[in-house]
Amino acid sequence: MKILKKADLFGVPFVQNIDHQQTKYKSTLGGIITIIILTVSLAYVFWIGYLWQTNKMSPKISRQNYVSDYSLLDLSEEVISIYYWKDYEGKIDPFQNNILLPLIVYTNNNQLTEPQLITNHYTAPFGEAYVPDMKLGFSYDNDYIYTSGEMIVEIVLCSEIYLKPGEKCASPELTEQFFAQPSNAIQLEFYTTSINPMDGSKQRGYQEFTIQIEVTILLNSAILFQNNLI
Repeated sequence: MKILKKADLFGVPFVQNIDHQQTKYKSTLGGIITIIILTVSLAYVFWIGYLWQTNKMSPKISRQNYVSDYSLLDLSEEVISIYYWKDYEGKIDPFQNNILLPLIVYTNNNQLTEPQLITNHYTAPFGEAYVPDMKLGFSYDNDYIYTSGEMIVEIVLCSEIYLKPGEKCASPELTEQFFAQPSNAIQLEFYTTSINPMDGSKQRGYQEFTIQIEVTILLNSAILFQNNLI
């Protein structure tokens, strides 16, 4: 009991000093509460330390604002991919059969380059995915950063001016068969790379957009790809 009384941090001054050895009134209940609070506080400190050591909580807290000049932007990784959604075997792929063409146009200080066919592609679970070369530019004007180099992705009907010598666009019959297919859709995926605040590792995320192709629509869809989509 004496030990618990001595541990009481909630003691109050003892005005009537009957016991000259005790200037504060301390109780057993107060000592028990004090020990419980100190034990819980110590356990919480160890728990937070454990979370830090196991990278489940970031110990870094900052209120500093940082304005990036995008010089560290890594465009070597896949940022955007385009593919036709083949949801069943035997479905006509418009890109593989030269019915539709994925094109890329670059801008530099509002000057457009000639459209180029996107030739870099790989086999994805639902079709051939086309990946354009990433070329973005950023400039300063009166201490404000703005996009000076942009990308425009276009999906157009086949024209032989974009094909290699000897290649031909699809026949009218195959084109008609393609547009007669149900659920013709082109998928665009935009990938982002961010830093996991818990352990500092890179993590990837993506957004997906769907372009539905109808037979009554002459598809000439352009999507402006700027830095705010990264």
